[in-house]
Amino acid sequence: MTSSPAALRALALAFLLVVGDGVTTGFVLDGDHSLDSVALRIADAGLGQTLNAQLMSLFIPEILNVYPGTEPVVIRIRPTMAPVFTGAPGPAGETAEMKIGGLAVDAVATDANEIFLTLEVDMDAGVDLTFTPAGLKFALATPGAADIGITDVVSANLCGMLGADAGCTTNDAQSVATGAYRVSFDIAAVAGEQWTLDIQHALLGALDRLSDGYNDGIGFQDGGGAAILHTNMQADVQLDGAPAGSFDITPSVTSINDGIGGGSNDQDVEFSGANGIVLQGTTSVSVQVDFSMAMEAFSNSNTAFPTANGDEMAIRLGKNDTIDNNFTAGGYPGMDSRNIADDGHMADIVLTVAPLP
Repeated sequence: MTSSPAALRALALAFLLVVGDGVTTGFVLDGDHSLDSVALRIADAGLGQTLNAQLMSLFIPEILNVYPGTEPVVIRIRPTMAPVFTGAPGPAGETAEMKIGGLAVDAVATDANEIFLTLEVDMDAGVDLTFTPAGLKFALATPGAADIGITDVVSANLCGMLGADAGCTTNDAQSVATGAYRVSFDIAAVAGEQWTLDIQHALLGALDRLSDGYNDGIGFQDGGGAAILHTNMQADVQLDGAPAGSFDITPSVTSINDGIGGGSNDQDVEFSGANGIVLQGTTSVSVQVDFSMAMEAFSNSNTAFPTANGDEMAIRLGKNDTIDNNFTAGGYPGMDSRNIADDGHMADIVLTVAPLP
């Protein structure tokens, strides 16, 4: 992904032009002096062509690596706060200046039903007042590129489940995996501006043991098992291939285990953590952010005396999954009625630009 402040301003300005010139019910003040939410298509503005991934690739070339060029796109504009008049003239000498902050712009791939770009727009706009036979008319001027501030947001969510369950007198069951992913993009700097990259990530999940019981009624003991986070959630960022910082998460809990003939109580132990890093610069750079964590689920079966069943062991990280029909430790809501939407590894990468002081 290429993030150019100038291109994003042009993108936001294009959206505002479409709203201001083509959708008269979209960008207006209602009775509560707030902005209406509106979904835009270029065809709505009378330009004769529906907005799709091919047109969006003029601003975000990498979109064609994810969606076909014919993928329809809708731009949703959502106000998060009411605009205010400052009492000063507008940027181009209009009657009044209106500050609009926190205007959320989501670009949605409609067939895939996915938001692939989120922007937060802050801008200063001029407002003229004229008298007409119908009464006082407000005219919102198109803001210049220099009057628009852009916040570019990329979010990622890694979900999964790792489980193991050994039956009596069979071999031990062991699952080992590394959950990892990478986010890479370019920042195209603009002269006279400073970019700020704020990367925050959070981890939430559970280590689970579903005991087969100390004695299952036919003489088999509890074989036990373990669920282990072998590493921190490792997080590293590189700028132009050079290390620029590490911001690992150390989970609050890293393991649970139970030996042969151990306790027969089930366990659901939550782990969590969060960390972040902030970087700033004034030059164009390629950014690479890597996340990874090594995990293991182990279920112990004992063939000799005492004969023992392995416990169901799971690491739940936001995915409702199972390894066979009799395995329930990895399911949601499951033990302690966990909310599947809350679990996982979540990362937010926020790019903002501002004039140099």
